[in-house]
Amino acid sequence: SVGGDLSIQANSLLENVDDLSGLTTIIGAVVISSNTVLPNIDGLSNLTSIGANLQIQGNPILANVDGLQGLTTVGQTC
Repeated sequence: SVGGDLSIQANSLLENVDDLSGLTTIIGAVVISSNTVLPNIDGLSNLTSIGANLQIQGNPILANVDGLQGLTTVGQTC
């Protein structure tokens, strides 16, 4: 789990988030923005709970958010 926020922003070389596959809970907010070559967020498939806001924007080749299918809670205390 992450005890605060998770920010994945403005990384022009980021091609995947597979190394985050162990995350299940993020206490704070999640921001995924301005990643020009990120095609998916499948590495977040084990994430079930985000305690604050979820913001996804400005990722031009992000085809879907299927990696968040396991997410059951957003915006409540984890």
